Amino acid sequence: MAALIIAVGKIDRQKIPAGIGILALLGCIFAGLAGNLFFVARLSWYDAPSYNRLRAFAVTSDGREVAVPSNFFGPLSISVAQMRIPTGLPSGFPTGTWASTARYSILSAGRECALPLNVNVRSTASRASLERLTRTWHAAVLRELDGNGRIAYDYYPHRIWSDPRRFDAFRELDKREIAAYRWVRDAICIDIDRRYGTTRLVDHAEILVRVDGGAR
Repeated sequence: MAALIIAVGKIDRQKIPAGIGILALLGCIFAGLAGNLFFVARLSWYDAPSYNRLRAFAVTSDGREVAVPSNFFGPLSISVAQMRIPTGLPSGFPTGTWASTARYSILSAGRECALPLNVNVRSTASRASLERLTRTWHAAVLRELDGNGRIAYDYYPHRIWSDPRRFDAFRELDKREIAAYRWVRDAICIDIDRRYGTTRLVDHAEILVRVDGGAR
């Protein structure tokens, strides 16, 4: 602190450009309003033990279901991995990606699995967006398949990777056999008092999107 005071005291104030104080003031105002003018990443949050898990399953023409990794969605993989894509499904818990929240009240209630469910309304436009996304991406994948009906989606430079070892069945699946995708949103509570944690399913919602049109 003493060194700072000495350094400031040696500044030749006559060499400071006129109007610099006004510029500094405007800079402070702009920094304070930045969050209202454009997106600013939030780099701090709470991790609540009540979260919404969104997953996709490929449904084949013979009725089999195979879990789909987020890597499959290429440039959209980060949105799928963070479960940020619009679905039109009931919202579940009022928490964000992997149960993140900026509010301590939500963290506190989440610890007791006492958060309200489905308080945020989802529009039909969001469901239509999910159907369009699903069919458009599936059609794009079909154009890139090899002779065995497979595609090397793990080679894409994903921001967030799904573990390739957990999705052998989908990797080997002939994508031409996929008749629909089932999107599932589960609201889950985690018991953080146990050493490895146990989970409890609180709410479940899903939508089936057929690749040839239609959803239910």
